[in-house]
Amino acid sequence: MRISKEGFGTIVVATLMAFVAVLLLWWLADLIVLLLGLAVVLSLLFLVFRFFRQPDRGCALRPDAVYAPCDGKVVLIQQGPED
Repeated sequence: MRISKEGFGTIVVATLMAFVAVLLLWWLADLIVLLLGLAVVLSLLFLVFRFFRQPDRGCALRPDAVYAPCDGKVVLIQQGPED
């Protein structure tokens, strides 16, 4: 699994914010609050990483199948030939 290049900036900022949040919790909070806050921060950081992932996709090549991408952008709309 790869991370998309558009997400690197967001991931860096989110990681730095998570680091600062954990340091503040370490400095200011009790052990229970620290563990709860750490779980929340790590969960949110995991979601940020998961949002910007590029999963490896495989598909079985069959001549009678229609394939459509699940992401991307529309670059051309035109009438196709009717067979």
